[in-house]
Amino acid sequence: MTIKSQQEFNNNDSTWDSYISNIKSSGATAVVVWGTNPGPANFAKALRSQAPDILYFGSHGIANKSFITLAGDAANGVIFPSGKLIVASQLPDSDAQKTVCWTS
Repeated sequence: MTIKSQQEFNNNDSTWDSYISNIKSSGATAVVVWGTNPGPANFAKALRSQAPDILYFGSHGIANKSFITLAGDAANGVIFPSGKLIVASQLPDSDAQKTVCWTS
């Protein structure tokens, strides 16, 4: 893996064009976006619109329903680390973590 571009964003940025332009011109095939919403979700939408073939890797800070809601369809295909908490309701009753993660 080679880092082709490193940029910092402000979480409340409203335009992402310069970031994405720099990423595209660097030849990068993937991005790692480290942060919490709304920045990562808004970036996901812009990236999908301007560079849909670039892979998006996020941090555990987006492992929540808020990211999915804010990013909408752009959340599809985003890769991020997460525990079972966000899918707890879908775990089989035999999963030892279900009772810790989910109470209905």
